[in-house]
Amino acid sequence: MRFGEVAGLQVGDLDFERHRISIKRQAVTVGNEVHIKEALKTEGSRRVVAFSSKLDDELKALCKGKKKTDFLFTKQGTKEPLKRPQGTKSWLGCAVGRIQAVDEDFPHVTSHDLRHTAVSLMVSVGAPISVISRQVRHKNISMTLDHYTELFDSDLDSLTAAMDSIL
Repeated sequence: MRFGEVAGLQVGDLDFERHRISIKRQAVTVGNEVHIKEALKTEGSRRVVAFSSKLDDELKALCKGKKKTDFLFTKQGTKEPLKRPQGTKSWLGCAVGRIQAVDEDFPHVTSHDLRHTAVSLMVSVGAPISVISRQVRHKNISMTLDHYTELFDSDLDSLTAAMDSIL
C-alpha cells in the first residue's frame, strides 16, 4: 500500500474475520491540507489486501471508540487523516529518531522504505509474485519483478538447496 492509501483508510475498511483491508480512497496532501479522493490514482484500482493476524490487537485498539467512517490513522488529538511524513519533525521522522536514540545503527527510513520492506518480507516467505504485485498495486507482475529483482538474488541459495534435494 502507498502512504496515501494508508492515510485514507477508515475503520469500516478493515475485515478482521478475513484479515483483509479494502482500499477505496487515498489521502492527498496539497500545501498544508489533506484531501480525500474516493477514486484511486488508477481507475479500477480499488482492491483488497491481506494483513497479518499479528496486527489484530494494535488495529483493534486504533478502531476502539471510532465509527466505521472515521479515519484509522489520525493526527494526534484530531479526527483528521495523517499527512505524508516529511522531515525529521514528522510523525515518521520522530519515530525513527526515537529508535535511533537507542540504536545508532538504525538507518533513516522513509514511508517508501516501509513499502519496500513489506515487499521484501512477502518475497522472503515465498509469496507468489502475482499476489505481491496485487498487494502493492503494480499493473502487472513484470513491473514488480523490474522493481524488486535485487530481492531475489538471495533466493539463489534456497534454489540451490532445493535443486540439490531433488537431484
